[in-house]
Amino acid sequence: MRLAYLGRTHLGGTYTVFKNLRDGLAEAGVDVRCVGVDYRGGHAKTSVEVIPDGLLLRAGQSGEAEVAWALRSVLADFDGVIVNVLGDRLATNLTRYLPARLMKLLIVHNITPGTYAAARAVRDHVHATVAIAPRIFHDLAGRYGFAAHRMTVIPHGVPAAFLGHRRSGPTDGPLRLLFVGRLKDSDKGCLWLPGIVRRMATPATLTIAGDGPDRERLEALCGSMGTPATFTGALEQAALVDLYRSHDVLLFPSRFEGFGLTLIEAMAGGCVPVATRIAGVTDTIVTPDEDGLLFSAGNVEAAAEAADRLAGDRGRLAAMSAAAVETVQNRFSLAGTSRCYRDLIADLADGLPPIAPALEPGKWRVAPQLKPGLRRYVPEPVKNWVRVVRERVA
Repeated sequence: MRLAYLGRTHLGGTYTVFKNLRDGLAEAGVDVRCVGVDYRGGHAKTSVEVIPDGLLLRAGQSGEAEVAWALRSVLADFDGVIVNVLGDRLATNLTRYLPARLMKLLIVHNITPGTYAAARAVRDHVHATVAIAPRIFHDLAGRYGFAAHRMTVIPHGVPAAFLGHRRSGPTDGPLRLLFVGRLKDSDKGCLWLPGIVRRMATPATLTIAGDGPDRERLEALCGSMGTPATFTGALEQAALVDLYRSHDVLLFPSRFEGFGLTLIEAMAGGCVPVATRIAGVTDTIVTPDEDGLLFSAGNVEAAAEAADRLAGDRGRLAAMSAAAVETVQNRFSLAGTSRCYRDLIADLADGLPPIAPALEPGKWRVAPQLKPGLRRYVPEPVKNWVRVVRERVA
């Protein structure tokens, strides 16, 4: 079976999910290829390029409808598609135009209203929906009309490379803090990092792995932090494995998340998370006082206090580190995740359930839920305030 994973090749969460699925499903004879669209100019016509992970459709100067039909033609050679909501708006909308013979599996990666609205736009045109966290399942079933029997919760898993290694480095001295993720404050809360470290009563070092639009602002804030911060930029998997094993605590101050792949990667390496409590998401991964600590969204004082507690009791830190590894081994291994996807795909292969007829080719229109909405006019500080309040009362 050949499945097209609709997305673009880049360092990031959805691409990491693709690589994990590709490797995990290969043993079951399922060939997963990444199929993406390059919207940059420089080409007069659409063209298809074979890349190491799959296929890349170069849009060039073509119009949106022409690109959509070209992508539709590419997908005709596959047995099914895996659609990531809003991973690519054109690809998400194209789901409504794909023939029913293609197995269509929808993955919902986030808990934002925009993500849920986009999922609703294609709900009736997919055979099954995967929620990566219980909160997503309950939100879609409770408020967006998704049929529970057509949905399943499959949490992400981490490859074996992250597991089974001893932690490295000293067990005393300054607490070694780590942040891994996109440097975008509106979702990752990365600009809170200097405030957390400043409020700590114990010595600490801070390593920040990742890149993004707020890197310059974060570097400026860290410059007045008192404790020097090390910026590594974006890293590949092998470097991340070493990074998790050589740090004590992962700071995870996100305003919102659909899951928290970084959480389980860090826990697999024995790096204890101090994370925002996001109802139905992080509190289904981290068990407080056993394998990590949680704090309310935006509460930098509580985050600093949690880190201090771990710095002041290295025996407890070591016990929680071991428990974090065990949690991932038991609940978030790539083998377990792959097994769930294999079972779901096998069930669908036995007989695809009925879905809405494909929309007529040649009459391309974008679903209203996939168009930019009024939210884009709301100032970012207001959005951030709403996100924090929502999680604190959840």
